Amino acid sequence: SYGDVFQDWGLGHIKHTKRLFLRDNVIYSPYWLYYFAIVFDVVIRFTWIFTMSPGTFGISFPVDMYLTIFTILEVTRRFVWNFIRLENEHTNNCGKYRA
Repeated sequence: SYGDVFQDWGLGHIKHTKRLFLRDNVIYSPYWLYYFAIVFDVVIRFTWIFTMSPGTFGISFPVDMYLTIFTILEVTRRFVWNFIRLENEHTNNCGKYRA
């Protein structure tokens, strides 16, 4: 989770920028999407804990149902991760002619 936000995405650093925790050069215009992605990544990253022992957490759904839900959430998390990771690579590499 730390690696996703700070290293892979280049976000989360507290510095003097226009927007708190964001880079100065972001491509996607609704900036709240980045904040949502940070929170979503951190929360969904740890949902696998619920699959280890669902009874401990009071989950009363059938096993197949919550495994399907958590799997869909994980695939969605990876989809969001890819978009922001590619955006970070694009903004960092195009100006240096490494892309």
